[in-house]
Amino acid sequence: MVVERMISLVFKTLNAIDTAKDTLDTLLGKNGKPNVAAPQRSARPHKVTKPTPARAAAKRSAVPKVTVPQSAVSVRSGKEIESERATKILSDLKAQGKPVIHKNAEVDGKKSLAWVMWALHSAEQAKVEEGISVHDISSLLFHAAKIEIYPINVSRMLHDHEGYIRQVSMEKRTKRYLLTEAGKSLATKPPFPG
Repeated sequence: MVVERMISLVFKTLNAIDTAKDTLDTLLGKNGKPNVAAPQRSARPHKVTKPTPARAAAKRSAVPKVTVPQSAVSVRSGKEIESERATKILSDLKAQGKPVIHKNAEVDGKKSLAWVMWALHSAEQAKVEEGISVHDISSLLFHAAKIEIYPINVSRMLHDHEGYIRQVSMEKRTKRYLLTEAGKSLATKPPFPG
């Protein structure tokens, strides 16, 4: 559990770095030159003054804040993602009275693999033939079982377990996945619900 939290923290940090890099790239423009005029430096020597709380506050207020639009943020949890496919799968699960995956379910000693495989199996049972994306999986897991797993972690799980999971389609840059025959066979056994 501690290891999973540390890994999650590392991935969140990496995603924050990616977001900061994207923001800097946007500010620098395509040609690498700043979009805003650089401040002019004075020719006279700079007088070194001791920082005080008042000076620090004044300096912070003078620096313009960079706001990143929500669409540029690459890290969102499943509760923040609206997915039509996840909604369709969830309504199908509820209509048929099918149980959802338990938070402690494991496959090959990995909880997140069990969760992802359950979501893919649920998609197939709901007749979603074009497959579901990492965002669909993240959204479905949160809304069905209150399991919060970020799409980047879902993606890593998909690529690390190609024996159970296959890519079935790609629309623009969005890849969609379903289970392989081995994955389908495994998804009908415990720890997966009925």
